[in-house]
Amino acid sequence: MNLEESRLRGIWRSMKTRCLNPAVKNYKYYGGRGIIICNQWMNFEVFYNWAINNGYADNLTIERIDNDGIYSPKNCKWIPKCQQTLNKRWIKWITYKGETLPLTHLLKKLNISRSTYWHRLKKGWSTEDALTCLPNYGPRKTTNFNYHGKGIKNIEFNGESKPMAHWARQYGISAPAFHRRIKCGWPIEKALTVSTEGYFKKHIKVTSN
Repeated sequence: MNLEESRLRGIWRSMKTRCLNPAVKNYKYYGGRGIIICNQWMNFEVFYNWAINNGYADNLTIERIDNDGIYSPKNCKWIPKCQQTLNKRWIKWITYKGETLPLTHLLKKLNISRSTYWHRLKKGWSTEDALTCLPNYGPRKTTNFNYHGKGIKNIEFNGESKPMAHWARQYGISAPAFHRRIKCGWPIEKALTVSTEGYFKKHIKVTSN
């Protein structure tokens, strides 16, 4: 038996085990929910011939096209093993700014730790807030205000609606300073464009001994 045949026989046996043996741990994801193997593939030689004639390579693994379908020639293909990992039922996918990614990949892209993300959700944050808020500024009742000081979710400016922390970061001022200015009735444009340093030089008399 060559290495190619040996590997394919191992794949074939694993496929039969998870579909036919209730004693194995992952049976509930396969045979336990009705995933079976077509009659012709119960014969290893038939399965082997299909594999060789349909793109099999040593770095690939078998994948069902329809995740709820059976193992059969019409419903299976060969894909890289890393790609199959992303197709597992327990992988959580998140759509963010029009892009759908596995949660792990998205958190890495946004530089947010998994523990921080789940802690925020546990505290009642929305998925969007958990992914976008600055580390020290979460969604609080007093975080965002309109011209009249009434709490709102986002600040609208120049035709866009964003959380207060996002506006502050974009214009290079601190979120608390922006918050205080809006709460005091400043117009949004002024609150975002007047530098903190310039404001204090103009409005605060500095004395020295």
